[in-house]
Amino acid sequence: MKDREQIVFEEQEQMLDFFEKQKESDRWILVFTNEIEPVELDNAPLFTDAVIKEHAIDVDRSAVEECMEDMQLMLKFPWDDKLRTVPIRYTALKSLCDRAGISGMSIMTYDDKPYHSPLSPKERAETLKMFLGHFTSKALILVRDDKVSAVMSGDERDYTVMPVADLLRILLEEMQEKFSSSEFAGCNTSHEMTQATFYMNDALMEEELVNSVNSSGTQVDVDGAKFVLRMVTSDIGRNSATLVPELICGNTRMRIGEPLKLRHKGCHVEDFREQCRMIYSMFEDSSALMKKLAGVTVTNPQKVLDDIATRADLPIRSTKRAQELMSEECGGTCTGFEIYYYIFWIIEDHAFYMEQEKGKPLGLQQLFDMQEKASRQLKFFAMQNLPNNA
Repeated sequence: MKDREQIVFEEQEQMLDFFEKQKESDRWILVFTNEIEPVELDNAPLFTDAVIKEHAIDVDRSAVEECMEDMQLMLKFPWDDKLRTVPIRYTALKSLCDRAGISGMSIMTYDDKPYHSPLSPKERAETLKMFLGHFTSKALILVRDDKVSAVMSGDERDYTVMPVADLLRILLEEMQEKFSSSEFAGCNTSHEMTQATFYMNDALMEEELVNSVNSSGTQVDVDGAKFVLRMVTSDIGRNSATLVPELICGNTRMRIGEPLKLRHKGCHVEDFREQCRMIYSMFEDSSALMKKLAGVTVTNPQKVLDDIATRADLPIRSTKRAQELMSEECGGTCTGFEIYYYIFWIIEDHAFYMEQEKGKPLGLQQLFDMQEKASRQLKFFAMQNLPNNA
């Protein structure tokens, strides 16, 4: 998988095969933090062969050339009884800085800013080397596809490796046993995160929700709405192993309740099974929340929508479009369910705009972060309007 590439799987077996191969090829190397030596890598492609020879680099030449263009940093560390030098991927810088105990714009940015110029490759490498050298703790380095993808804490109480292949195996086992009618809907993966989705195909629960929402007088068309389970995880410390309850209404995918999460910390991958066994109750609670919100009348809905969108840092352009659509469809009042719907409509509209009109599709992590922020603000909205039930 290339840097910043997103792979889409439409077949379940294809997805499982990919992650099994990834699990086999991944290398997790445990070292002392002060054994990690950052090495600068200047953007000088004409000298690629010389760099590879000087540092005895044993990865594909293209990995070195790509690193010259973006991160301009390699790591030297003991691996299989000898020192090896490996280019880093853009996903590794944050966790590497965490191991060094430093953060901030100066070490993280590669772009010119007002009143601030970026560090040179040598300055960045020397700074990281100085701080890493003061730590006697252990670090766990993930080498994937010829680059360092992450540098996690090596203390087993701090970080637990949970391969995507194992999480999917556990989820599918539990889904087959308890939700035999469920259906694989698709999977997207990148070097930042992985998400796999499944249609729950619970006709009874879906029908009950649709009838309840329709009886409230909502103007959103929920006929044919489907419950979807989304599994999200990351190997670079960005996300917990997470199960998200969602509802698809037309072209809009709504997050409808609290997700189940297992942090990559002080646990075992089999602990994920306990989260999977709570999927049904998660959807029951989420469906009940949506039914209650459908019975809540919201006055001045455009202002309420704008307030939530502003707190969630949602794009202004799509927020205004949602307000206009809401005004046409709902008039002067709406339901709490419709507030949820239009918040996620904003996110879907922005993603479409960035991909189709700007030619800059949002990354998986960008889109997920937007949904996370929106969900937190909607939770506050539900608590305010359903103080005894949310």
